[in-house]
Order: sequence, then C-alpha cells, then structure tokens
Amino acid sequence: MSSDSVRTDSLWDFVQVDEYSVPGGTVSMGKVRKGFREFVRYITKQDAQKESPLEPGSDLSKLSEAHLNHAIPRPDWSEGAAHLAKRLQPWLESAEPSKPAIFYLAPPFTGRTELLSRYSELQNIPVVAPPMRRSIPGNHDKWFRDWPKGTPWILPNLEKCFLRRADGLDLIRELLSRVLSGELGKGIIGCDGWAWSFLQHVWLGRPSFTITTQALDYSSMKKFFSRSIPQRPGNTAYTFRQADTGAYLLHDLEENAVSDYFWQRLTEYSRGNPGVASACWQRALRALPEETIDSETAPSRREPEKTIWVTPWNDLELPTYPKDEGETALFVLHTLLIHDGLDLDSLANMLPADRAGVTEILLFLRDSGLVEETEEAGETLWRVTPAGYPVVKKKLFANEYLCDPF
Repeated sequence: MSSDSVRTDSLWDFVQVDEYSVPGGTVSMGKVRKGFREFVRYITKQDAQKESPLEPGSDLSKLSEAHLNHAIPRPDWSEGAAHLAKRLQPWLESAEPSKPAIFYLAPPFTGRTELLSRYSELQNIPVVAPPMRRSIPGNHDKWFRDWPKGTPWILPNLEKCFLRRADGLDLIRELLSRVLSGELGKGIIGCDGWAWSFLQHVWLGRPSFTITTQALDYSSMKKFFSRSIPQRPGNTAYTFRQADTGAYLLHDLEENAVSDYFWQRLTEYSRGNPGVASACWQRALRALPEETIDSETAPSRREPEKTIWVTPWNDLELPTYPKDEGETALFVLHTLLIHDGLDLDSLANMLPADRAGVTEILLFLRDSGLVEETEEAGETLWRVTPAGYPVVKKKLFANEYLCDPF
C-alpha cells in the first residue's frame, strides 16, 4: 500500500508490516513548498496579525490540567478493536490456520497495548501477562504451565519477555519456538517495532505473519484530531486557532480557512504517529486571559473561554539532541526503545557504564526533553518522550543503530 493510496473513512487501517508507509507525499511536497510558504508567511505577517483577535505581543500561558483533559485527543480504542476483529476473524475462525500466531507490531506511542486490551474484552480472549523482569533469567516452567489452553490468547507485550544481555534471551527463544510450533495454540502477540528488529537478529526463526496499523497521512491526521478531542462539559467543543494569524485549525469558520501548514508539518514531524502528534499538540496549546483580547474585536469573536490558542509550528519548541553527549547516551536511548522503558537498575545492568554514569546521562537527556520518568505497575521506568522520539530515532539511524521497521 503506497502512502498516496486512498484510505477508507476509518482511521484504523490494518496492513501487513511490509505494506506500512509513512506519509511520504506530505514529506516530499512539504520540503518542496517549505521555502515558498515561509516567504508568503513573512510578507503577509502584518496583515495576518490584523486578522487575529489577539493584541500583538499577548502573553499566552500553558493550559491547566483541567483544560488539557478536553483538548488532547483520545483515540477510540473500541472502534480500533472492532476493525482489528474484522481483520483477524478469518484467521481466528480457521480450524487449521497457516500460521499459529499473528504478530501485531507497532511504533512506540501508537496505543498497541490499549488496542489489544480492548480487543481482548470485545472478543473475550484471555490475556497472558509477561513475567516479572527480575525473573526473566530464571526458570519459567510455571509460566508456561499456566498458559491458556483450548482457547486463543493474547500476549500484548513481547518486548517485556527478554532482557538484552546474555542471560536474558533464553526465555524469548523458548517462547517463540513453542508459539511457532503450534504447541501453545492460536495466539496474538503484540510487540514494539524496536524490540522486533532486535529479536530478528538474535533468534533464527522468521515468523512472517505480521500486521500493523497504517500511519496517518495528512488528511487522516486532521480527521484524528477532529474526531478524538472530547467535548467540553455541556457538549460544547473548544475552538482551536493559530495564535499568530487567528486561523482555525480544526474547523473552517468565518472567513479564515483551516491552517493546512500546521497539519502538514505535524504529520511530517510525527511520521504519521498519532501519539507523537498528540504530544506536540499539547506543547503548542496556550490559554489567554480575557482582558488581553483586543477591545475592538467584534463581540461575536470574543470567546476566550471557548478558544484555545495554538503556537505556530515554526515557533513551537521541540526537543533537540544535545551536542557531544557521547556514545553511551545513544546506548541508553537505544536500550530504552528496545524494552519500551526500563527502571534504572535494569538499564545500568545492560550498559557499559556504572549506575552513577547512567543516572547522569538520564538526567541530562531529561533536561533536553528526550526522556522522562513514568510510573507503571508500581515501579518507575525511564522512557523516551513522545515529542522527542523523532529526534532520537533520527540520531540513532544516522549512527547506524538497529532501528524499528517503521
């Protein structure tokens, strides 16, 4: 499937992994037209400012948590699960499928775990929890004995079933051998793309039935935001307008057309990844006190309580990779991506640096906006940030690290 193919009305387009494509048309055309757009923006800046209801130099502030709850997209996992069910139904109903397992791969931040969880509820299929990280190098007889029998099953986090070190790979090799031999019955296995690329190099088998969710193209990205931002209390929606021009970003209202430039650049930067795009969107959102609205603005256009102002893309502050951080920082980032997050001790045990040195690098990368601490199942994990992910991936690729297939 090419990036220029016509998509259905649904945002959930499940394809084989080798058919996955980033929105290439947006990227290439964006580069060709970038200089012209910026020139037009420059020569029309004064006129555009006159069209905006904001006073020049208005002091915008970040949104409160309460406002963010109604301004950040929430994917419809039920809709996605229904489309996945339709995609997998022939295989699920087959008495003797050609493949005993389907591998659902996905880039980070695309909601793979949430989607498979909702799918398991919809289909009433049991979920297999990965082993505790500290037990991965040990004996796993009980884990396999407790495997669901006589029913399909879902293992949503294959990346949580190994450690990238000598004593951390026996389990994953045994698991994949049992799965692909048919010993464990029909299974749906979710895996992060970074872990999958690594596993293909440490395991001799080559499971081929892999699917994923297609990246969002330019028009689908706008559709995702329009559909997925929840309604405010009272069933009223926010209006999102670009701070420098007043142009509407989600709806074509009054005389101002929707600002296509913002969505084109957002799609290009995120490579069609909705999680990355949502993180950038959150960084762009700003609030405006009512008293800073231009006093000459028509009353019909004075709606500060309903309007959220969006930082223009060219003014948006996004993470950048620090200079001269060294090779160990790349090791840290690559390991975090392969495991979809790690606690400090586990991370330090996999790297050629002591715990203090790894801590120092993590704090530096955190200050650069590239990693963050998150809570999961009662433990603190370090992860690459969604907004910083494109920068990290580009850096790793440039340094010839093994990257995900997306």
